[in-house]
Amino acid sequence: MPALGGSPPVTKDPVIIGRVGRYELIERLGAGGMGEVFLARATGTAGFEKRIVIKTILPHLAGDDAFVQRFIDEGKLVVQLRHANIVRVHELLDLQTMTAYTMDLIEGPSLQDWSAAKNAQGRQEE
Repeated sequence: MPALGGSPPVTKDPVIIGRVGRYELIERLGAGGMGEVFLARATGTAGFEKRIVIKTILPHLAGDDAFVQRFIDEGKLVVQLRHANIVRVHELLDLQTMTAYTMDLIEGPSLQDWSAAKNAQGRQEE
């Protein structure tokens, strides 16, 4: 689940570490077996700004056509789901250099940090 541990404050001019289509990548949040997750922002007219999360395929898997198709299939499936416990996917980005999709930003600790805190709390109650 995309989340920010400690959620950095929004700044007017964050350091841009890259671009994916029209989105500016601000921070790498983590990686898993198939992809990387980045904090990003969309900007627009009159100072419009929205922080989102972008999931991309890991570079060493991007050349595997079957893998890319599975990633696309995952995005097409998840974009249809609506539930309070599922991060909403908004858009599939099929760019010449990469495939990615955009998701809502969930503020708060990472799932790993949240789970560790809950486990520690449970041990204290015993």
